[in-house]
Amino acid sequence: AAGEGLPAGTTAQAMLRFRVADDAAPGVYAGEVVFTAADGERRAATVEVEVLPFRLERPAPERYELIAHVGQYGEKPAYFERMAKELKRRGFESMLIATHYGTGRMSFRPGPDGRLEIASFDRLRFAVRAYRAAGMTGTLFVHLSDKLEVAVAKALGVSFPDALGEQTHLIPEMETSRFKAATVEALRLVADRCRGIPFAVLGYDEPNVAARVPRAKWEIARIEEAGIASALYCSAPAWKNVPAKIAI
Repeated sequence: AAGEGLPAGTTAQAMLRFRVADDAAPGVYAGEVVFTAADGERRAATVEVEVLPFRLERPAPERYELIAHVGQYGEKPAYFERMAKELKRRGFESMLIATHYGTGRMSFRPGPDGRLEIASFDRLRFAVRAYRAAGMTGTLFVHLSDKLEVAVAKALGVSFPDALGEQTHLIPEMETSRFKAATVEALRLVADRCRGIPFAVLGYDEPNVAARVPRAKWEIARIEEAGIASALYCSAPAWKNVPAKIAI
């Protein structure tokens, strides 16, 4: 951000905001962003903005929500709140927070009574705080994907594959009443942390190939059993095979 210092040899994300005049003619507009070092040395980077010859129309609010996918900002509370407020200023009322990668993922542990409790879930905590600080009113989508089952399995002491990328199969343990009940319990704990906020859980990521469909159906069933709105991020053909309450 303008005016903020950055120690030598480090990197940081910066957000550049451009406002296009309503009467701007279509075309490519160029300008420079200048970076100044502590010793006064200046470096310029050229930035181009293309104005297209049409205006985007917002969909009817009773059928669609305008959603922003929040990635790296979800790991740093200060950045997250600034991003949420900027999104709100731009007309976004809904956020999708990816919690299945990076730091701050969910973890569970058995409580004193043997029931699950959340051991940590920083990304969700930061998301709820940012959503409320920005005054958003739309749906907070929490993307769990296969890491939901991974976290539940660890809490239950079940051996479970956790490789890079989503797993595409069901394992026998997932079909037991114990594992299903624990997954529903875990989802209800997550929902409780979002109390008072329109909330949905994005199920298994992009089940656009046949191998992922059974796993996606299993997750959607647990989400809805927990009394939570289910959402799915997928192509149109997959949507027909894995119905959920909300399509993204």
